[in-house]
Amino acid sequence: MKNNPSIATRLFGSNRALTAGTRTLIASALVLAIVIVVNVLVGLIPNSVVLHDTTPAGQFSVSATSKAFVKGLTEDVTVYVMCPGGTISPTMESFLSRYEAASAHLHVEIVDPTVDKTFTEKYSGASSMTAYSMVVASARRYRLIEYTNLSYYYINGLGEVPAATYLQMVQSDKYMEIAYQYYTQYGIDITAAIPYFRGEQAVTEAIEYVTAGTIPHLYVSSGHGEAALGKQLRSFFDQVGMTYDALDLSKISAMPEDISTLLIHAPATDLSESEADMLIAYASAGGNILLITSANNATMPNLMRVAATMGLSAHTGGVISEGNANAYGDTPTELKPSVNSGHTITSAGVESGYAVLLPNAHAIQIASELPKNVTVTTLFAASDAYLYDADGKEVSLGKAPISVAANNSQTGAKFVWFASVEAFSDEMVEAKSGNGLYYLAMAASWQGKNYTSKLPAIAPVDLSLGVLETTGMASTIFPLLLIVVIPAGLLAIGITIRAQRKRR
Repeated sequence: MKNNPSIATRLFGSNRALTAGTRTLIASALVLAIVIVVNVLVGLIPNSVVLHDTTPAGQFSVSATSKAFVKGLTEDVTVYVMCPGGTISPTMESFLSRYEAASAHLHVEIVDPTVDKTFTEKYSGASSMTAYSMVVASARRYRLIEYTNLSYYYINGLGEVPAATYLQMVQSDKYMEIAYQYYTQYGIDITAAIPYFRGEQAVTEAIEYVTAGTIPHLYVSSGHGEAALGKQLRSFFDQVGMTYDALDLSKISAMPEDISTLLIHAPATDLSESEADMLIAYASAGGNILLITSANNATMPNLMRVAATMGLSAHTGGVISEGNANAYGDTPTELKPSVNSGHTITSAGVESGYAVLLPNAHAIQIASELPKNVTVTTLFAASDAYLYDADGKEVSLGKAPISVAANNSQTGAKFVWFASVEAFSDEMVEAKSGNGLYYLAMAASWQGKNYTSKLPAIAPVDLSLGVLETTGMASTIFPLLLIVVIPAGLLAIGITIRAQRKRR
């Protein structure tokens, strides 16, 4: 044994002091290495595991409804968060990480739109969204979630107020004056607003929407030389989340099951008799038709047969002019019609002051005796319309409808007609007025059989219950305790023990 020294002796020699010091050094190095490895491993653990929601209402958690739905995904879904600078808030990261942890098919990606300038081009409407908004996308479709729509304020007497609207009001110099007026005139205390977070409902329903097999949506007729949808119109449909597909009427014998509305956009040739019969059967069963025509379409008998099911027809005299100088633009054929404020399609636009221009429109005629259960409302009307007959004689039409909305209360069918194709052209939108697009979208929305979530209701979270908070003093003391006081105390204890051992 004397001739076989230990490994420690061979490595460090026989000096006991040197051996003890070296052992301490090695032990310290090992401990440091273990600490580093443990920290690295902990850093790899998802936030959904290491971060616990301690808020009373669980505002950063995800409900069992959402977890179960996301867990059942069979196709990939990506939630893109648009973060300028590439940095997301810890609370939003914690919230979304719980979705990501629920399914291998769900991914969260941070996108810096100031760096990746092509991102917003892939998703129409994304370029106008605010910071920290989201795009939820699958291989089927996508949905935009505006950051300002993730929360709202509830005021007793007013109901839900969008967060952006409420915060703008609060930051106004006249906030106290506004609050006083609300209280004295209506007895409403707008200062007692309760903030709510509805991010889970928005995200979960968006995931459901982008993975749904079929959704009711707009079909645009084709096969008859229909006028192409302008770039501005297509972009507007995308911005308001209106999905649309082309539908060649000449190649089908029945309308698709997932149709919400059929848009017929100024066909160059008339429908066949069988196609008209198919559309009449569709309307009779509660189908919706959105018709945009030029004066040339007024003489198409089969197309007009479809309109006749709602008691409507087109005046065949051609383009009308406006006799009231205050009711047209550059020329008498560029109509500035009166807009009916009493219909769902137009009421909000009138309230917001959205004037509209309808160039080269033709008049629509409403039957004196409408079909049973049908109601027709004039949306736009020329105030003093006239045209010229074949002999060049002026024919007065008076107040002529140029856009109408009809509905059948028994079947549920809805028919909207705009008698000016140029009102929605790129030239008109870019040069003068894009308000026509607004009214067109409102018409499609009024008609639409919108997609509705099939998931149980997801309750919003009351943010007024607060989160775990510390005072400014506590936030200073705790780091000092952990970083300075406790390590210094342990060091002092170690020095004392070392000194006592030396005296022995």
